[in-house]
Amino acid sequence: MYPQLKTLIEWAADKTHPDRRRPLIMCEYSHAMGNSNGGLADYYDLFEKYPGLQGGFIWEWIDHGILRHAPDGMPYWAYGGDFGDTPNDLNFCCDGLVWPDRTPHPGLAEFKHLAQPLKAVSFDPKKSAIEIKNRQFFCDSGWIEISWDLTISGKPSTRGVLPSMRIAPGQTLKLAVPLPAIPIAKGEEAFLNLCYKASRRTAWCEKDHVLGWDQLPLGGSRSVSAPAVIRRKAEGLQVDRDRMSLRISGRGFELGFSEGFSRLEKFRCGGDDILVSGPELQIWRAATDNDGIKGWSGQEHKPLGRWLDAGIPNAVIKPEPVRVSRTKSGDVRVACGHVAACLISQSAVRLRHVYTIRPDGTILVENLFIVDRKAADLPRLGVRLILAPGFENLAWFGRGPFENYSDRKRAAMIGRYSGSVADQYVPYIVPQEHGNHTDIRWLSLDNGRTSVRFSAPGLLEFSASHFTAGDLFVATHTCDLKPRPETILNLDYRQRGLGTASCGPDTGEAYRIPAGRHSWSYLIEATTI
Repeated sequence: MYPQLKTLIEWAADKTHPDRRRPLIMCEYSHAMGNSNGGLADYYDLFEKYPGLQGGFIWEWIDHGILRHAPDGMPYWAYGGDFGDTPNDLNFCCDGLVWPDRTPHPGLAEFKHLAQPLKAVSFDPKKSAIEIKNRQFFCDSGWIEISWDLTISGKPSTRGVLPSMRIAPGQTLKLAVPLPAIPIAKGEEAFLNLCYKASRRTAWCEKDHVLGWDQLPLGGSRSVSAPAVIRRKAEGLQVDRDRMSLRISGRGFELGFSEGFSRLEKFRCGGDDILVSGPELQIWRAATDNDGIKGWSGQEHKPLGRWLDAGIPNAVIKPEPVRVSRTKSGDVRVACGHVAACLISQSAVRLRHVYTIRPDGTILVENLFIVDRKAADLPRLGVRLILAPGFENLAWFGRGPFENYSDRKRAAMIGRYSGSVADQYVPYIVPQEHGNHTDIRWLSLDNGRTSVRFSAPGLLEFSASHFTAGDLFVATHTCDLKPRPETILNLDYRQRGLGTASCGPDTGEAYRIPAGRHSWSYLIEATTI
């Protein structure tokens, strides 16, 4: 029950003990409470590798909440303590893969992908040859249709359907996909996406029901240097500075830095104000149920307990002096700094970010985070920006469309996605961290007139919301939340994984944020639509 990965490996690798001659089934191993099921793919990798590990049961299927309405008519799911019942377990029975009305949690998509009946186990992009395994134990694959599509940098290119095939239970089959010869330009990425559907109605699903999917890199690569932008002809930059502020303007745009807060506080393009404030160092997230059940006592050994003892939620962000200079090419460089001070350290995290503003209006932001060893294993490491009301239209190239995290992203395919900021909200019964996206190449937000785009040479994580981490953390029910008109944009170098520690192992070491130095850069571009 809730064994760690290393315990399973030790069990499966020991052939001498009599118990090891029998298959192991975990009665519970992943607790689906709130934003959870982190590390599920790591367990499935072990199921695939060791025949003795037969699998296990996720606890559990459904959130046990009861529909109620707030005085203003807002619906919410009630739980322990909402009925005058004492003692109670608060939301501990809200621990399912679906909400009480059977709407799926994002974690269910991860489980569905890991448990799908077919899987692409190898791929040779030069020969377009795929090896597909039938993971079913008792029937062949004849009832499953396999379609494919090719995307280049997230844009659809071509598609097709593979001929019907009968792969015997537990067996693999190699086949060629008739891909056309499509050139891939430098800096572009190509992916072959496979979709598995039911070719006929079955006892449990309709025809064309999606059974699973795989994504295979076809070729191309991303630049790993600083973001490169084609220089557009532009006039020189004007710099004005007084005791309180620094203003930099060019043709069609204006930036304003606060000397007192050491941050960018004005970004205007095409007559629109884009920013209210930011980027500013951010190390806190609204705790998930796995971080610690925020209404309970006895959580001292959980991440939330450690973060509260360290003063992370109330860390004071101290500014460092602003420095400005010009380069020979006509760029203006602005160096800002923030230091997060909390109970365990007056310099728990230090951020030094340098803005290189180019005459054409593009802004390169180079960041250096220094995490004190006392502050290792932070909730997140990144910056927060507050965009002006109206920047509601969202698009991105990375993993989606549903939320995903470093230890729960196997099901989220890389592609181009779009929607609204409000659409990113995930209404977990107790409000908590949600809506994150990993492996992001770029994202953009617009208000119908002006668009602002963020891109990275490596990868970044982001979430866009009408709630701050503080708003979410103090709320106990969804009806407590009141959306802000501004868009809260979180750009993260890294966010801690989810784990399953509400009733199981904590987030794996590979998905935590270590102490030390972390470098990260991104590019900001604003344009009129």
